[in-house]
Amino acid sequence: MNRKTLLKFSIRNSVIEHPGYVMAMQKIEQIHLRSRLAGVAGGLLITGHTGSGKSTIKRQYAERYPREETTDRTLVRVLVVDTPSRPTVRNLVAALLAALGDPASQRGTTEEKTYRLYKLIEGCGVELLIIDEFQHFLDRGQLSEATTMTDWLKNFINRANIPVVLMGLPRSAYVLELNEQLRRRFSSRYSLEAFAFANSEDIIQFRALLNAIQHQLPIPTFALSDYPSAKRFYVATQGLMDYLAKLIDGAIQIAVVRNLKTLELRTFAEAFIETVWRDCPKDLNPFNSDIPATSLTGPGQPCSFITGEFDAAIVRKAKRTARKQQKVD
Repeated sequence: MNRKTLLKFSIRNSVIEHPGYVMAMQKIEQIHLRSRLAGVAGGLLITGHTGSGKSTIKRQYAERYPREETTDRTLVRVLVVDTPSRPTVRNLVAALLAALGDPASQRGTTEEKTYRLYKLIEGCGVELLIIDEFQHFLDRGQLSEATTMTDWLKNFINRANIPVVLMGLPRSAYVLELNEQLRRRFSSRYSLEAFAFANSEDIIQFRALLNAIQHQLPIPTFALSDYPSAKRFYVATQGLMDYLAKLIDGAIQIAVVRNLKTLELRTFAEAFIETVWRDCPKDLNPFNSDIPATSLTGPGQPCSFITGEFDAAIVRKAKRTARKQQKVD
């Protein structure tokens, strides 16, 4: 394989069908197919920590249904959009319009834009909507806006009559607590967990993943899936697909730049610093001679967010807001 081809390589372009990936794809396909066959606009919430593979799943599902240019319209059977970082109903509708190709996505009132959105969804033949980063409606404590948004989303699903997949961090579930009807609509949920290394079954699955990855690599390497190597990769990534992809791609690029014929432990040690933890102390680098007896989830370490707790005060406030809303309804 020539240098140019190697520089283009990314393990992210390979489909590694691990159990979590397969299950999430099946659940999306199920509500999509049920809508097409029975006209039932279902809802699905998929949650997972940063790096667990949600973005890959939404991208690869959408790639199964690419946009089609016909003589009179553009078909967008699967519409994907990210929740704006400072979300309101207005800018979420604008994001949806922009994703459908509306050149005037920022113009008009929320009601006017919502009307155009319904027309475009019908005109573009949208069959499924995926909204990612759903937790943004709680991240800034905008509970009044989150309540308005859940009402809008409930009405949108009823009017558009298409299934909706919400994706986000685990705290996304608290947004749905603000609207009882919407919570019931999204009673189907799936948690995309990181790989574990706690028991024999976990270890077998993680080693199988590493073995599948090794078969995709364009450069020879040591056995990634033997137990000591698998333990190193687990400590380095905590079983998160994003960190694993960064490590693999980083090691390949280092090998290309240095014209290495094989990937070695020291290649991954350098890739870990380059792509995962730049300030890593030498004795904590999982690819140095000794495997550190740590999970790298402590403060300031790359996987600290796994053990971090969402602000409990925001959660309590969300629940109080939801109860008050239910009494009003």
